[in-house]
Amino acid sequence: MQEASPTHGAILVVDDVPEMRLLLKDWLEGLGYSVLEAEDGEAATEVAQSRLPKFILMDIGLPKQSGISAVYRIRKHPGLQNVPIVAMTAYTNPDLYQEAIKAGCVEVLTKPLDTDRLKKLLNNLL
Repeated sequence: MQEASPTHGAILVVDDVPEMRLLLKDWLEGLGYSVLEAEDGEAATEVAQSRLPKFILMDIGLPKQSGISAVYRIRKHPGLQNVPIVAMTAYTNPDLYQEAIKAGCVEVLTKPLDTDRLKKLLNNLL
């Protein structure tokens, strides 16, 4: 894992699909961010609490612990209560979106991700 650059903070990318993590990692590093990775909700909680990222991209449908459960756990950590968390999902279920927002996500993006929209979120929230 790379250390955060001085101009940008580290972004935690959480997705159970390795190819999705790799695509996001390459894209984010191209924008100047360092990237931390986790493949499930449990790992996401551990990485977030130990590395304190500046931004989290959280897939909702994860093994072991759902993304929404992980968001609730991450939000309990004093150093992570204000870190922007953006949920990602392949589902277009309004109830799921509301649940993600209630858990503490600032936005929900539908896969495939609109990178222009994500870039605007990064610029506005970091």
